Amino acid sequence: MLPSASNVNWDYTTPEAGRIAVVGNGPLSTCVRGKIRAFDVVARFNKMDNFEPGEPVTLVYLRYNEDAMAFWGLERALQFCAPTVALVYERKHAEAAKRAGNLLVDRIVLDVYEEFEGIPYPGDHLPYPPYSNKERRVPSTGFFGLHHVMNIYRSATVHLFGFTWHGWKWHDWDYEKRQIMHYAKEGRVVVHSE
Repeated sequence: MLPSASNVNWDYTTPEAGRIAVVGNGPLSTCVRGKIRAFDVVARFNKMDNFEPGEPVTLVYLRYNEDAMAFWGLERALQFCAPTVALVYERKHAEAAKRAGNLLVDRIVLDVYEEFEGIPYPGDHLPYPPYSNKERRVPSTGFFGLHHVMNIYRSATVHLFGFTWHGWKWHDWDYEKRQIMHYAKEGRVVVHSE
């Protein structure tokens, strides 16, 4: 169960976590798809590249794309009726988020601000690597969403599926994988491969 829209902010938590799956956009086997169905909360990202109609989705994170002036995957979130949509954006794009939120009728809409430059994620002690050589390295939506889920469900162990740690060149995939494996060693996440 996710919090209601009225108490959404960076500090909320939910006491009853249930079973939580965070599903990246990498390939999923039939076996893994069956395992995902057993979770109470299933979070997915952007265009949900590996999503098949009828599969569970409780929460979808959509990242704002400045070039397209739109949220990645908004049409999929509308098509497949994700009950909760987290709009991830920098505050300067608040008007675009408001317009997107107006389209998401009968859904809980979470505003999740992309304020990660040199700032640790909620519940984390290490910031994302700073910008270097004028290359803007930013967290992937999956990495960002994972930390947001870990903040919502602070006492839960989160299960990860479909994370491949490669894709868009402006994400630091090696760092993200190292950090997630560190969380796995701490018992905060379980990384499922297949």
